[in-house]
Amino acid sequence: MTTGIEELLNTPPLRANATTEEAWRAIWDAAGLSKAPPVVQAVGGGLRADHLDWVFASGYQAAMRHCFPELPAGGWAALAASEDRHDPEKHPGVMLALDGDTWRVSGFKSWVAQSRHLDHLIITARTADEEQEKPRHAILLDCRTPGVTLSHRDKAGFLPRMSQGFAAMDNVAVPEAGRLGDNRLRPFVRAESAYVLLAGAAFLWAHVAPAHTGLADKLRQIVTGLANCCQDPMQHPKEIAQLDLRIQGIVKNASQIPEIMQISDWQSDQKVLSIYSEGLQRRAARS
Repeated sequence: MTTGIEELLNTPPLRANATTEEAWRAIWDAAGLSKAPPVVQAVGGGLRADHLDWVFASGYQAAMRHCFPELPAGGWAALAASEDRHDPEKHPGVMLALDGDTWRVSGFKSWVAQSRHLDHLIITARTADEEQEKPRHAILLDCRTPGVTLSHRDKAGFLPRMSQGFAAMDNVAVPEAGRLGDNRLRPFVRAESAYVLLAGAAFLWAHVAPAHTGLADKLRQIVTGLANCCQDPMQHPKEIAQLDLRIQGIVKNASQIPEIMQISDWQSDQKVLSIYSEGLQRRAARS
């Protein structure tokens, strides 16, 4: 079993009481999760979470650390790739250009996870001679860098406790260590789905154990299976898809499990455990 997961399941941490993202960030930092291995972040976050917003946040942060080991230790990070297709003149995509000896980025990103409490931002960017639809570069920025502005939606329609916002870059100087090369978007998409499922399986396990021994045993197997797959999500599409089907079966039958139905905002937020399913099954069929 992946290092650290057995200990977490045998001696699970207390569930959090975090009704705000600020409270969840404090719990995350107190537990030292940002400095833990990605699988421990996902499982440790899932076990502590009292809302599905934090399940997503835990899996997302784990995927960021998995795909971008260059991230500084500690803190939260987000990958900003989406750009405004409705008004690209007002909000142009991010461009990377050489200004003397300094690379600079300018432009906008239209979705940033956990925008109110971020420390690090990774943006995709392109140069003037590259295709607009295929930004090739990943740029790492400190959110406090001059010229970086994060703004926030008043209220998100889905997972509303988690802040979701926008990023604007105005002629921001990119440090040499901030040029990460290829944008790695495809590996991140694979990792995000696997790690969010892992956090979700741990979350469900924490809610049903020990009241439902049989179901708890099944979820423990899913947790350990996903933890192993998350070591390299690109290499395990079929295994991840099979474990996803097992989770979807539990979600489908949740009405028969009082401990799950009592989860805050379960009816509105449970889809976070299913939003990746179609893609995972399609990917497995192609592999």
